Amino acid sequence: MAGRRWKGKRYSIRLPISLFLRDEESRRILSEPQSGTLVDISQGGACLRLPGVFSNGRHLFYGPLDLPSQSLCLEFPSLSNESDKVFVLHVWPVWLDRDFSDKSMPFRMGVSFLEELSKKMLKVVVAADG
Repeated sequence: MAGRRWKGKRYSIRLPISLFLRDEESRRILSEPQSGTLVDISQGGACLRLPGVFSNGRHLFYGPLDLPSQSLCLEFPSLSNESDKVFVLHVWPVWLDRDFSDKSMPFRMGVSFLEELSKKMLKVVVAADG
């Protein structure tokens, strides 16, 4: 990871997230949500820990890279107290690493936000970590 340059201040947090693919033309969800953990965030992107990178036979990292009509959606289920309101960001996969020492969450994925996160929303996400 040496040599990576982050834009903006990054916050280390532990927040449950879900990641899924969606077809932007039909608006149809293409994969079951993959649960994971957001481990750091900035206004421009985030680092996620995931137990796997496949869902419904679709690769969460390479899907959007191979088919531009697919988008990767990052869902924050814990940001709302209302079960019918869920905060979702559209993200772009930037890098993927595997950590063989972590048996439960061996994949780390870096994503960039398609729209920069506002300072207010960034504070909400960081505060949700408690």
